[in-house]
Amino acid sequence: LEFRGQNTVEFEVGTSTCGDIVDGLEALSSIGRIQLPSNSLSQVINSGDDVDIEFVTERGSLDLITSSGHETVTKLQEGEAPYRPERQAFNCDADGGFATLTFGDKTSRVNFDDTISVFSSKLSFLTGSTITIVDPDDFITTICDSQGKTFFIDFPLSMGDVGHITV
Repeated sequence: LEFRGQNTVEFEVGTSTCGDIVDGLEALSSIGRIQLPSNSLSQVINSGDDVDIEFVTERGSLDLITSSGHETVTKLQEGEAPYRPERQAFNCDADGGFATLTFGDKTSRVNFDDTISVFSSKLSFLTGSTITIVDPDDFITTICDSQGKTFFIDFPLSMGDVGHITV
């Protein structure tokens, strides 16, 4: 399963349990706490089973979890949280060059080898707001590499839905 650019360990139909899904998803830094019906945690997942996942600590409109298999993921209920700080995922898989980011009517050029500090300053200027960079792997020094890097941009002072930063 994948959520906000991070992948869980693989789950196996007929062997993995609902509790394994909880453990796998909560191991991602992009997810806080989730819950499933408590009576289902030891249930083995079989083909055709429905698994309802509730995000306990993430609020508001969330991206769907995606699967590399044949599973179908649907949103059962849209969350509401006008007081939740915005979080956006950023991924860069380049070993050279630059990109122009746009937010509203402002643009900013970012280079593949910009440090997190420089990138953060450029984004703060671009958005007109304080932002925080969250590194799920805790070792990013530049924003891009040929293997791809994913980190999160938090808007701690901007509540609710914030427009997307686009390339």
